[in-house]
Amino acid sequence: MPQPKTTRRAPAALRALALALPLALAAALTACGAPEVDAEADYWGAPVAAEAPMPLGEVLDQADALSGTEVAIRAEVVEVCQAKGCWILLTDGDREMRVRFVDYAFFVPMDLTGEIVVEGTFEVTMQSVEDTKHYLEDAGKHEEAEAVTEPIEVYSLMATGVRRA
Repeated sequence: MPQPKTTRRAPAALRALALALPLALAAALTACGAPEVDAEADYWGAPVAAEAPMPLGEVLDQADALSGTEVAIRAEVVEVCQAKGCWILLTDGDREMRVRFVDYAFFVPMDLTGEIVVEGTFEVTMQSVEDTKHYLEDAGKHEEAEAVTEPIEVYSLMATGVRRA
């Protein structure tokens, strides 16, 4: 009479290792610090095709009407996240706008300077105390971060692409 087939199971320690190894690898890859960014590139993220981007000052002058719309903006970089290059701060000389990147899908060089063009969704929003402190800490402004006690109204852009002007 034929014997019923039995399945052999790997020892529990081996099964645990097989589960833990991919998790450890994923954690190691995400904890390696700043991502590699091609500092010599002409653009980051999706190519920016806008032929006539609006100056930042014009966008901010029409902020309420443009909030929630797709825009292309030309402006000067005044600050870049020094942790990863995951945000930039733009200015028109008097006012500022923070630019973050859709789905955290790309970063810019941490030493990016000069005039750039960005495309994405413009918003006027209230920024929480926690987020304000986070951005100040990323910029190395620890004393300013400690002083934040209330949300602030900010101009922001969720960018699909950034290019040198």
